[in-house]
Amino acid sequence: MNTIARFSKLQSWGFVLGLVLLLLNDFVFKSVFHNWWTGKLSDLAGLFIFPIFLSAFLPKQRLKIYWLIAIGFIIWKSPLSSHFINLWNTIPYLFPIDRVVDYSDYLALGVLPFSYHYFQRGATVQLNLSPALLIIVAGFAFMATSRPTLERVFTYDIRYKIFMPKEELFEKLERINTLPNQSLRSQPEDFRYSKRDTLSFAFKSPQFLEIKFDIYAQKEKVSLFLKYIKITLSKDEKRSFQRMKVVLRKKFEAMVINQLGKPVTRF
Repeated sequence: MNTIARFSKLQSWGFVLGLVLLLLNDFVFKSVFHNWWTGKLSDLAGLFIFPIFLSAFLPKQRLKIYWLIAIGFIIWKSPLSSHFINLWNTIPYLFPIDRVVDYSDYLALGVLPFSYHYFQRGATVQLNLSPALLIIVAGFAFMATSRPTLERVFTYDIRYKIFMPKEELFEKLERINTLPNQSLRSQPEDFRYSKRDTLSFAFKSPQFLEIKFDIYAQKEKVSLFLKYIKITLSKDEKRSFQRMKVVLRKKFEAMVINQLGKPVTRF
């Protein structure tokens, strides 16, 4: 395969669209929406275009490249990569890297067969863009998607008055706990049979590192107190603190409060 034909893959509409989507998601969508979908969109776009990018340089090794990327992604998204990341970040003058361990990210591996088929088929429509420019932009995008993150905690003092018996509330909380990729821990652990009036809960999902709330339940008088929401942000992500605090509170209400199915008053 000659050089012109080889890099025509990078000028194809599929590669360019994936590259634009990756950049928009990392620098715009994650800041604006910050939800489960933006977390997965980078993986999907990256796994579609990254093997195409590497295979353009080594087209005869494309099958090996796709397999190595699949294996590497599995390791990268697991605790096995932590030692390498820590070692890399101690080397001076190298750009820092990071990632979030979330096994639901493995769903993105399903895009690899489509990417391989797209590369095999060849570029049917080429855009009039410089391959050198695309290589530089793609290299930047691949490095930017692994930029370091930090944890941020948003504290609240909000009370929700819930109009239902505590037994019904606990039953609904257990249903929320069975939803995919979500977990709800309580103190004490077996909250349905606890005699305590105040119980503490920690809710986790792909969108949140942790949401802490307390429930005061005594007969028909039930109140939920939102304490804090902890999330991860990229270190260079800029967004209004108050605006993000409101957005996160609304997401919590959509995922927990609104699932209770009964009238709720917020104070």
